[in-house]
Amino acid sequence: MVDVRDVANAHLQAILRPDAAGKRYILVEGSYWFHEMGDFLAEKYKGPYKVVTNKISKPMMWIASIFMSDAKVMYKLWGT
Repeated sequence: MVDVRDVANAHLQAILRPDAAGKRYILVEGSYWFHEMGDFLAEKYKGPYKVVTNKISKPMMWIASIFMSDAKVMYKLWGT
């Protein structure tokens, strides 16, 4: 996750620095599991929004992957 202001600054720096021409840069603060993002969002927005923080077991994800294409993608990534 990255703050949009940091992304805007990175774009500006890429324009201003000739050595950045033709190159690609990845902006990242860290990487998180979905349950970590859910816990963070639930804490930050605990009043006005309902954030799901339940965890799903691998067998349940496998069953869901039979019916839902996005669950199928997530199941293939399980444990990586």
